[in-house]
Amino acid sequence: MPEKVAINYRNMDVLPTTHLHQQIEALTLENSQLKSQIHQHGIDQRFLLEFSDRFATYKVGDEFFHALVNYITEQTKLDYVFLGELVEPSPGAFAIRTYALTAYGQTVGNIQYDLPDGPCEQVIQGKLSTYPSQCRRLFPKNQTLVQFNVEGYIGYPLYDAKGRAFGIIVAMHQAAIDEPDYISSLLKIVAKRAEFELERIRYETDLQQANQALQEKNQELVHRNAELAAFSYVASHDLQEPLRKIQAFGDRLKTTYAPNLDEEGADIVERMVLAARRMSMLIRDLLDYSRLTLRPDSRCPQSLTELIGIVLNELEIGIQESGALIQVGELDTIPGDASQLMQLFQNLLSNAIKFIKPGITPHIRVESRRVSNAELPEAFLPIATQAEYCLIEVIDNGIGFDAHQAERIFGTFQRLHGHGKYPGTGIGLAIAKKIVENHRGYIMAKSQPGRGATFSVYLPTQDFLN
Repeated sequence: MPEKVAINYRNMDVLPTTHLHQQIEALTLENSQLKSQIHQHGIDQRFLLEFSDRFATYKVGDEFFHALVNYITEQTKLDYVFLGELVEPSPGAFAIRTYALTAYGQTVGNIQYDLPDGPCEQVIQGKLSTYPSQCRRLFPKNQTLVQFNVEGYIGYPLYDAKGRAFGIIVAMHQAAIDEPDYISSLLKIVAKRAEFELERIRYETDLQQANQALQEKNQELVHRNAELAAFSYVASHDLQEPLRKIQAFGDRLKTTYAPNLDEEGADIVERMVLAARRMSMLIRDLLDYSRLTLRPDSRCPQSLTELIGIVLNELEIGIQESGALIQVGELDTIPGDASQLMQLFQNLLSNAIKFIKPGITPHIRVESRRVSNAELPEAFLPIATQAEYCLIEVIDNGIGFDAHQAERIFGTFQRLHGHGKYPGTGIGLAIAKKIVENHRGYIMAKSQPGRGATFSVYLPTQDFLN
């Protein structure tokens, strides 16, 4: 008969029972964790609802911060609660400056304290710091904790729009904190609203500083304008007077003493008179340039056709002497200052008549059309403020210029030719550019040597100062 094998039923029973107990313990732990999460979610939801109801009326600034800190104090019953921002009193040395602070349930004055050697330094680095007990022992060098006799500490960072910690919200207690998770949840819930308010205050402060700087610049501009007005007075009176005397004496020398002068002497007198005349023109042009300001009440709808007609009448002698053919197309009506716009077109047209090859009759076309923002020059796009502009083109068949001179010609005293061949002061196009800029527009030129030039002026079609 086969040998009987002894079976230990006791051991077989223990193994399955042990495994079952382990499963039960794991399930119990998991169930406990789920209950804790559900409980925490319930707490968070309750806090959120209470907080929303409490702050339904929109508070801002100090009123908001004090209301928020008092709310946390009521909910936690802790000795100290405060909200503050990160400041830098001196380069490389950071501190916290409070916006609202409660002590033993009462609102007290704000404080500023240094960051090193304390839990707030961890918070401002972007970490939730929780020390329910033994806080002074853990941070023995921190004078603030010692001063307030702090045993328990919980702090939460406040982030700016760029994700950088720039503020802090803290609850402290002189005894151990019993429910740190509860208080941490509360701080997390209120933090986002506090962040918005801190960000708004910073923006408002920056805006006030910018406005202050702008006011100071405006005052400086008023002072500079007063100096410019004084210069204009000197230029128009004190400088012009001796020039008139030089011209008068020169003319008297030419007419009265011409027979007594040899050829060289007569040439010297002639040069003197011409130089005085150029100097007078230069002073007059400088004055025109310095006075180019646009008063808000001077802009109104202007018919470009009528303005060009007035300019052509003023240039009638030059047009007759040169035999210039000027074709004016159908032009637009735009807002602007009549006198400045006429000066603009007078400068452009007189240049087109003047800078012509010998033996060639000037042929000038003036045209206008409306263009969309997409058709504007690339250089104008960053500063363009309207969706539609009026493009006015003055096209001539003159001597032209190199393309690389297209920007230079709009500078003051920029002449591409000598005084003898083409008279002028070199300020005409600078004045034209200043007028266009006064009207929030843009001017540019295209040309090739010997093939004429096209001056393009982009001006707003709507009121450009609104």
